[in-house]
Amino acid sequence: MPRRNRKAGNFLQPTLEGLPAGDAGQDVLDDAAAAHVLLNGTRHATRLDLLLSTIVEVLARGSQETDALVAAVRAAWPAADITRGDVLEALTVAQSGDQRLVHRADGLVGEVWHLDDAGRDEADVARQWVEGIRRRALVDMCRRAQRDFRPCSEAEAQLWVARLTAALDAGIRAGERAYVGAVEMGSPTALKPAAVDSSAIFRVIDRGADEDVAEFLRAAALAALDPTDPFGEEVVTTLSTSSLLHANLARLDVAQEQRRVGLLDGQSAVLDTPILVQLLSGQAVRGPLEQMVDAARDAGVNVLVLQHYLDELSGLVQARRTQASDLKDILDDPDQRSAFIALAGEDSMLVAYAQLRTEGVVSSWSDFEAYTTGLAERLRNRGVTVRPHGNSDYEQVERCRAALAQVITDTGGGRGAEAIGRDAHTLAMAMRHRRRFRRENKGTAWPGLFVVTHDRRLSPAYEALNPEACGVPLAVPPGTLTLLLARIRPVPEAAALTAAASRMMTRDIAERVTVRYPPSVAAQLARSLAGEGGATDVRVAQMPSVERAMEKATETADDILSEVLRRRAERMREATAHVGRLNDDERAAVDERRLAAEQERDRAHAAWDEARLTAEAEQKRVTQLEEQLAATLTVEQVARLRRRTGIRSGAIAINVAVAVWLSTQGEWFRAGFVLLAGMLLILQTSAWARDPDVRLRDAVVGITADTLSLLVAASAWVPSA
Repeated sequence: MPRRNRKAGNFLQPTLEGLPAGDAGQDVLDDAAAAHVLLNGTRHATRLDLLLSTIVEVLARGSQETDALVAAVRAAWPAADITRGDVLEALTVAQSGDQRLVHRADGLVGEVWHLDDAGRDEADVARQWVEGIRRRALVDMCRRAQRDFRPCSEAEAQLWVARLTAALDAGIRAGERAYVGAVEMGSPTALKPAAVDSSAIFRVIDRGADEDVAEFLRAAALAALDPTDPFGEEVVTTLSTSSLLHANLARLDVAQEQRRVGLLDGQSAVLDTPILVQLLSGQAVRGPLEQMVDAARDAGVNVLVLQHYLDELSGLVQARRTQASDLKDILDDPDQRSAFIALAGEDSMLVAYAQLRTEGVVSSWSDFEAYTTGLAERLRNRGVTVRPHGNSDYEQVERCRAALAQVITDTGGGRGAEAIGRDAHTLAMAMRHRRRFRRENKGTAWPGLFVVTHDRRLSPAYEALNPEACGVPLAVPPGTLTLLLARIRPVPEAAALTAAASRMMTRDIAERVTVRYPPSVAAQLARSLAGEGGATDVRVAQMPSVERAMEKATETADDILSEVLRRRAERMREATAHVGRLNDDERAAVDERRLAAEQERDRAHAAWDEARLTAEAEQKRVTQLEEQLAATLTVEQVARLRRRTGIRSGAIAINVAVAVWLSTQGEWFRAGFVLLAGMLLILQTSAWARDPDVRLRDAVVGITADTLSLLVAASAWVPSA
């Protein structure tokens, strides 16, 4: 789609450079509004509550006929397997109670559902919540663009935020498959994780975008996924937590599924070395894991740390002492330290140390060593069991070693002999524990023990040694275990556990879509890119496209730095050209503003004339209303007229009775005279009965005069007869 020509358009509609104008569509943040009441604790995270929130959100966009409403709710929760009966049940609840959320009315083709007052209030609060998130995201986007790219208008920032959130949502949903598949049906084979589409984020960003804008937004996406970077944190947390609520908690209170899955009470979970390193990291990484450990303990899971993993952790700390000393100047500088944390992925121990330095938990490597030594005691205080592996069958350990080595060979990559030996002991211990658990707990779906790890090689090695095993993998990611705990924990805890799992999930996605470097390369890049280079250049160095560009190079830090700086020069050159175009367009915009001002002045004069005529008409109407008000009867006057009407009606009744009596006596002449007098009475007292200001004396005078005239006429008529 071509760019809009600013000179040809209204000056009030700014050019949306870099993305197709109008391409943003509906912001995906709007879809998160349905989870607002759950994320903020207004309701419990049950299936019914989630459906109620969804119904309110759908009807907030317009009333719906029943079939359309069911379809919209199903579309909102594609992984929840929602039926028409589920929606109708929720509608029954939603229209009952003191505070009704919805009400039903008859439409042209069937029942139509509308929001009631309570539903509108809830929708308004959710919309304000989403608008707050979007508003803060716009501020973050403008600041980041100003610092690392170029100034952007509010309209551009809105378009960029919409594109960025759509891309993050696509990546989160793609990465979520591993987590949804782990718990959706609770069956043994459902725990197998699916592959993550690491390019989903960049595909959405690149669609129809200029390269300079696309590169900036790619870097912004990587920053948003990084748990240690505050940029975009609220958006990512909202999207990912809402997404997991959509796919998992919608089935949380299905009793039949819970009974089939069973509780995790009596299961064991082993934390491997990388998980222990993360428990030594910054709060953004450490916090969700600590929440997982606490929830597992409360659910009756025996969380284990094997001594040989603690020994490995201690060895890693000792081995990194020299490197930490060499990196002292980088880790002492906040900007360089932040860049190093983003770029160094091969050695997470040094990254953990840098994160704790940033948070002020430690101030030196010696402090970090002491902090690491205290990990075992901190874990014991959380209810974690620290123990040896307990293996005595070394032939079994050797078979485990061979199976693991074969998987490593088949999948590529390498691992040291000592690391393979430690994992072989874990495999042997797991096999022994699972066999005993199945023997003692026949009929349960759970295997008895999991290894909480990101290592994908343990499960294939275990399955190679146990071909009869029925599909429950040995290794599960921490996010998967957290969501399993969310299914069986009391519902008030479910949303919090899901939020913790979502942070783990986004960290996993970030690791899959970013390029990391050895500490030495990361250190050199940090020195060159931190500070003046800007955070965007650091993120560009993490892009897979940079890695592809370096495939035929030696891929030293100098090569990577040259590629990143070349891209920066192109990006800034385009940014400068964009600002120049804005300056040229501004001159045309001045003329448009002058013309618009003159038109506005003419409209103001016309509006003044119209207002004057309207005021005159209004004054006339007020005068008429005052006259009508003056003619309005008081309560006393109304009572007076009622009495007069009663007197008049009584006199007429007497007149008629007398005339009838005279006629029965044969006095037809007198009877006719009496009736004629009654007619005169009706005519003469009409005004007196309608108008309280008319006096009775006036009516009596009129009646007397008419009666005398009648008598004169009658006396003249009788003789002639």
